[in-house]
Amino acid sequence: MFPDNLWGELPSVDEVRTPNMILSEQAAKLGELTRNILRGEVSQVSDVAPGFFAYALDIVAPVLDDFRVTVLRVSHALALYPVAVEDPFDDSPGWDEIPTPECQSQEEFVGLVRRILGSRAVHGVIANLLAQSRAVK
Repeated sequence: MFPDNLWGELPSVDEVRTPNMILSEQAAKLGELTRNILRGEVSQVSDVAPGFFAYALDIVAPVLDDFRVTVLRVSHALALYPVAVEDPFDDSPGWDEIPTPECQSQEEFVGLVRRILGSRAVHGVIANLLAQSRAVK
């Protein structure tokens, strides 16, 4: 005879999209949009405080010896939100002096990621990597 279930009914997570999942979706989308001339890659960052998860989204140019540029970094505790988002291209005055923006929800996070990935700076990186990659082919 098996013991009774003492866990109760476990929560469903089917509709939850973690920050890592959202970044991974966008990484795959970059490959589609550039016909795989460039690819996005999400990696786990290891130098974070215990109990935190951190990820970086890189744009990678395979024909340029996998040259990569990090376009954003995120970190969060076991709870998915708030999630801190670091935009390495944000050169606003005092950026280093103010706290990293935190998104309190999935909707806020998606909006901020959309703003960063659609920024002039990130599009400039993509344009330059595409041009350099096409020159090598």
